[in-house]
Amino acid sequence: MHAEQAIRECLLAAVLPGLSSPLAELADVGPVEQGACEVVLGFPARRQQQQYQDFLQSRLAEQGLECAVSVGWRVASHQGSESAPAMANVRNIIAVASGKGGVGKTTTCVSLAEAFAANGFRTLVVDLDTQANASLLVYGHEGDEHLFQAINDYVTISDWLLENFFAGEHKRLSEFIDTDASDVSYNGKPLELDLIPSSPRLRKTERELIYELTAKGYSMEALQGQVGRRMRDDFEKLKADYDVIICDCPPGISVMTETVLAASHLIIVPTIPDFMSTLGLDLFTGDIMRNLRNRDIENLPCVLPTRY
Repeated sequence: MHAEQAIRECLLAAVLPGLSSPLAELADVGPVEQGACEVVLGFPARRQQQQYQDFLQSRLAEQGLECAVSVGWRVASHQGSESAPAMANVRNIIAVASGKGGVGKTTTCVSLAEAFAANGFRTLVVDLDTQANASLLVYGHEGDEHLFQAINDYVTISDWLLENFFAGEHKRLSEFIDTDASDVSYNGKPLELDLIPSSPRLRKTERELIYELTAKGYSMEALQGQVGRRMRDDFEKLKADYDVIICDCPPGISVMTETVLAASHLIIVPTIPDFMSTLGLDLFTGDIMRNLRNRDIENLPCVLPTRY
């Protein structure tokens, strides 16, 4: 058997870490030319690219084969695809909000996002909760390390606020997206799910923004209007790139929450049907409806029981 053929067969039979299907079913393995071979995956793998290259290189070495392997990917666009899911019954921007923690809000948000992504919808999760639990859930394994890196790289929703309202820059939400953030696999391929992560700094940033703008004479309504206009404008641009944008709002009402609720096409309010969880439900949903009606927005929140 020629060395080039042995190399290709070894690569085609390889099963990448975390996947269940051989490369023959997931990638195009190019010809071996001048001691090098390119593997083109049918799914995005930015985060795993180096890991996959090292794995394939070591697999060849185990077989006594020498070849420089490079890993890339090519993903077909949904646009114009006959297999692309129809968007007629899907609302673009979904907010998941609650007046109380511990009712499954973040789990609902991430589960919906993963379900949409698994069905072929281009999906983005926007984490607005300072606890950053949605970010950790999306990142999955070693999520704390990925979140720490996002915070260090200044690419969280808190940094979007800082750049736009403190640094005087005009930064789009699209500049803070961590693409292919999920470590979940579906049908043997990594899930295509993007994320704008949150940060524990968000609460402090929101508070400082309130101090900063109220010191300049802005009312709370004007403050929400400032943030709202910028965020709605950015969401409009993101809707061209995503079929579904799902926002995990912090418990209660905040500047960011009210802004997102006003921009959303669907508002989901998870709850547990027990006394403590439903005690403030009417008040919370009433506040939402009152604030939206004040802005001539007719969206009604949908209450979702998450436990029986």
